[in-house]
Amino acid sequence: MTKFRTLFFALVAFIVSVQSAPRQDEKVPITLDDFLLGTLSAGGFGGSWVPGSDDTLRVIEGNNIIDYNLETKVNNTIVSSDVFEPKFGNQALGLSVSKDNAFILIEHSRRPLWRHSYLAKYDVLELATGEFTVIEPAGLEGGDQEELQLVVWDANGHSVAFVYGNNVHYKAGHGAGDAAVQITQDGGDAIFNGISDWVYEEEMYGSPVAMWFSKDSSSLAFVRFDDSGVDFFQWPLYGEPGVRETVYPVYEPLRYPKAGRDNPIVSLHIVKLDDPTAIRQIVYPPGQDVALQYYIATITWATADQVIIQNLNRNQDKTVWNLCSAASGTCSEVLERWATTPVGWWDPHRPLVSRDGSKFLTFVNAQQSTDPNQRSYRHVLSINSVPPNPELQPLTEGAFHVDAILGWDEANNKLYVSGTGFHPETSPLGDPSERHVYSIATTGPNSPPECISCTVLTSTNEECRSHSVSFSANFKFYMHTCRGPGVPEVTTRFTSNNSIAVVWNDNAPVRERLATKLLPSLREMEVELPLSYKAKVRLYLPPNFDESKQYPLLVEVYAGPDSQKITQDYGVNWGSYLASSKGVIFANIDGRGSARQSAEQKFAVYRNLGSVEVEDQISVTKHLINTLSFINPNKTAIWGWSYGGYATAMALGKDNENVFKCGISGAPVSSWLYYDTIYTERYMGLPTVEDNWEGYNQSSVMANMAGIVNKEFLLIHGNADDNVHYQNSMMLARALEQADILYTALSYPEENHS
Repeated sequence: MTKFRTLFFALVAFIVSVQSAPRQDEKVPITLDDFLLGTLSAGGFGGSWVPGSDDTLRVIEGNNIIDYNLETKVNNTIVSSDVFEPKFGNQALGLSVSKDNAFILIEHSRRPLWRHSYLAKYDVLELATGEFTVIEPAGLEGGDQEELQLVVWDANGHSVAFVYGNNVHYKAGHGAGDAAVQITQDGGDAIFNGISDWVYEEEMYGSPVAMWFSKDSSSLAFVRFDDSGVDFFQWPLYGEPGVRETVYPVYEPLRYPKAGRDNPIVSLHIVKLDDPTAIRQIVYPPGQDVALQYYIATITWATADQVIIQNLNRNQDKTVWNLCSAASGTCSEVLERWATTPVGWWDPHRPLVSRDGSKFLTFVNAQQSTDPNQRSYRHVLSINSVPPNPELQPLTEGAFHVDAILGWDEANNKLYVSGTGFHPETSPLGDPSERHVYSIATTGPNSPPECISCTVLTSTNEECRSHSVSFSANFKFYMHTCRGPGVPEVTTRFTSNNSIAVVWNDNAPVRERLATKLLPSLREMEVELPLSYKAKVRLYLPPNFDESKQYPLLVEVYAGPDSQKITQDYGVNWGSYLASSKGVIFANIDGRGSARQSAEQKFAVYRNLGSVEVEDQISVTKHLINTLSFINPNKTAIWGWSYGGYATAMALGKDNENVFKCGISGAPVSSWLYYDTIYTERYMGLPTVEDNWEGYNQSSVMANMAGIVNKEFLLIHGNADDNVHYQNSMMLARALEQADILYTALSYPEENHS
């Protein structure tokens, strides 16, 4: 019933030589400060490929910009920090170089807003003259420098578009006489031009950016968000204690559309920059039902004149690809697809477009005959973007999940993707904990993937089971991060044979610190679930673990749709600390609904959140208790944050056999009626009688509280949480009080979701 794959490895075995390792009795446990301060966290590398280059990396560090040529091994300093110091002091700057190395865009004085957005001030440095120019709206020159919401380069870096006051502005050059031109005029509290509103930033784009230059920089596409119909949510800001001015709290308002309520109305506009006053609104094909309730999921320039739009209906179970002309503003439908095989939802994915703009690559779920249950996996589809009869060509196949398209080498007919560990010679199914890089020939359909990372070792010949890769312009080199399971290492490698060109960061200091620590060992296993699904389980076992003893068990849960806890990435987390210092067995469980397995397993939670993903946490934990004698059945707990806080509360409430004795629920959703439209309706549909009102009722924590009786329950929330509102915990608290269920609560004033 349970398939064990015992790893029992201390991470130090991967990273410290026997000769230099301290004796076991000299090692000390991981401390809480090690976790909180990140003393055992691995560093990365601040380098990226120079745009268009096949051999040069750009490193921005400490306000210095240095280009390193891999062929000549020569460093070229573009600009050093002492150039910025007289004007900006020692503050950390956001720096970006124009394509021709003529200008530096400087971001400073950043002030955060929401998860991804912030206000900042911007200047441009012309390297030839050493002159600084402020980026600011026309008419405001000479006063205090204004904060801007967003600035983006054009393709060459000689022009910028920026957002100020929710309006789009354009500045054609960086000289003293190059004044900005205001393109939109209607931006305000409810109208957002070129910058995402809250719900699109959080759930659709993962970014505040909502404007994009065309490939030749002649046009600018931007999204307009009309939030005038979106309801406000607000929370109190209490200010500092003991201050006369804060005897009354101030309320922070936010336009936040909750499930079933009015969404922002979105439209796409394109302006030809030789006449910034001439703005065209994109018009969808006649008869197409892409109306006010549809989302603009992705926008991608295909050519200098054509833009590809991915639209999603409100329930996000239908996607429409449209090809639109900047010159005319009209669109033609390329492809329409419903998420019916299997039934689920569409995720937004920005397509990768061929150089001539005639094709683009995206993802679809495709049934795989090599899966014993004939299940579907996410794979790459090539679409000829010439409507009305597009040519569709599957490019990848197999019982593994493709995560991302890393590069398209059109000259050599090769595609590079990342995906789950796929070893068909030993197993028909991909390992979702691994992340590998594959090349696929694009000359024919369904070419077998070639794993180019499966045999890659670190510079010290250690195993690497999680890879992150970025290719140079013509695929001669790739930046490679071995993310784990040992301490990460960053290198540049030759694509032809994977040999190392440069080691950038081997994290030697982290290796040395780890060598002094008593580290937990890991045990991984699979547990059978209904319908032939399997749960992945990882246990962090205390140092000097003794199977004849019993240990407390803490399950850390997230369990949100398409999420994953168990990976081969290196990390020292709270569980590492608890296992090392407190003798606690720390567990993660990826059950139904989790990511990077079959689409059917992911969609098992569709329209029914709080069901099987929670039941799997309970049943798998029960199985562990019943089969592993070293778990103390009287000392079992579960905890999680955000969706994990919701899953914790639901698990305690549904746990009628007292599998868990206590739980900690941090910033939980308590009813999906209180969460935002895009996220909630993607997985649950609409809260209407005609759609899924019953599903919303059944998924509420307040409808599933019976099992919390006689359990210890700690509820934690910050009252200034803009994402999962404090309202969720207060509604749950009120229901617990009305049901006479004892609990403990911690509230943090003016603290947000994280």
